[in-house]
Amino acid sequence: MENRFQETFEKKNYTVEGFPKGEYEACIFKHCDFAQLDLSEYSFIDCQFQDCNLSLVKMGNTKWQHVTFENCRLQGLHFE
Repeated sequence: MENRFQETFEKKNYTVEGFPKGEYEACIFKHCDFAQLDLSEYSFIDCQFQDCNLSLVKMGNTKWQHVTFENCRLQGLHFE
């Protein structure tokens, strides 16, 4: 499991590249595609998602703490 801190990720297509499981703190994601990925057990703390596609992402036990989404596609997500 990776721990990433204060990094910026731009124009990444994680549906092709894969997205390393881990904890992401104070990270910024710009124009990234996460569509239909399984983000279960990931942790996002104080992160920003800008112009990203997170449609139909699986989120079992995913930690979202102080996260903002700006102009993102969030179709089919259940934050309950």
